[in-house]
Amino acid sequence: MPLSNTWRRAPLLRPCLAWALLAGAMLWTSNPPAAQWLLGGASQIVEVEGRGVHVLTAGFEQREPGQPAVILQSHADTPVGNWSPIFRSLADIAPLVAYDRPGLGQSEAAPEPSTPERMASHLRTLLAELDVAPPYVLVGHRWGGILNQYFAAAYPDDTAGLVFIAPPGTGSLDDLAADYAAVGAAPPELDGPVRDDSELIVVLDFLGDSKRELPSLPDVPMAFLLAGNPVVTRGQGFPPDTEAVFHRQLERALENAREIMQASSEAVLHLANHTGRYVHHDDPLLVIDAIRRVVFPDIGRRLNMALETGGTAGLIETYRELRRFYPPERFDDQLLSGIANDLGAAGRTEDAIALLELNVDEFPASPYAHFNLGVGYGYVGRAADRLRSFERAVELAEEQDDPLLPRYRGNLENAMRQLDEP
Repeated sequence: MPLSNTWRRAPLLRPCLAWALLAGAMLWTSNPPAAQWLLGGASQIVEVEGRGVHVLTAGFEQREPGQPAVILQSHADTPVGNWSPIFRSLADIAPLVAYDRPGLGQSEAAPEPSTPERMASHLRTLLAELDVAPPYVLVGHRWGGILNQYFAAAYPDDTAGLVFIAPPGTGSLDDLAADYAAVGAAPPELDGPVRDDSELIVVLDFLGDSKRELPSLPDVPMAFLLAGNPVVTRGQGFPPDTEAVFHRQLERALENAREIMQASSEAVLHLANHTGRYVHHDDPLLVIDAIRRVVFPDIGRRLNMALETGGTAGLIETYRELRRFYPPERFDDQLLSGIANDLGAAGRTEDAIALLELNVDEFPASPYAHFNLGVGYGYVGRAADRLRSFERAVELAEEQDDPLLPRYRGNLENAMRQLDEP
């Protein structure tokens, strides 16, 4: 007998506990208050596996090669209206896709349950139908974050980053029942019957599987936004007598986030004590900034990874790719100089020179860039090139009243004396 059938016939205590674990003490199966038209973007119905799927897209007109697309994965039983507070702003950061999973919003129901494994394949097929190529930054609210974990594990090469909004501590139903018992509180009551096609059935199966293990994740940038306030977000908070349960679950969510973060060499966790579990409704800017951080992760880390896998040519290719879609203010004349210095110290002088020359091409008005290139030329014995670079550094520093002008002049004078020496 399928486990879901067992749960459907069980007392309503189990569904209530499942939703309390993943969402809060109240069941929210309808659109959030903001109207869907507030999202903006292009709305369309796309056929996937013979059924219509409702999709909203934005920002693809100017997508650059290598630029991640942000994929929004809603909480269980929650249509795309969930994203109304942040959708328009996110479209200014990166190309954007939000969609209704089967049976939600305007999407047709599917005969098969929306299991995490099936939804990973479903999403990839949808993105292929939309001609939205990887890489993807996957943003998931609550249950949506769990679904994104399965996608990232199944398609690690397609995944550029993960953002978890109020991720649950994925304990079992028994864990949650014990939480209520420990504080002497009664479990919440379910508001109405559970639909046979509700994603809650899948959630029950997931939480009822004592042998389940979440899949391993690739090393990609991650951000975790945990909600620390149980009594905000339009009635989605816990009643006062069960706030203690909220905090027990928060401890479990913190532990779960720490475990997931171990897979990432660039991860951030933010505990928002002023928000409830719909963090993007209570503090949209906090969520937008977290997504921006993952869409535009540390450039130095990206370049060093490219250097390890593709050598200097790979680093230069990655640098030029990032320049096309990263915010211009993320680049300065010290970035490539620093990496070049490390290469020079490792004896890779020609590679260092290549990066310093690129740095001058990128920042031709920078005295610092020309000076560092001159230093590099000196290490490989290119005395005439060294002199020209130092001269240009002094010219620019004089024009700009650069505080390092005395240093540049001193190095130029030394270079000129060395050229005159027999």
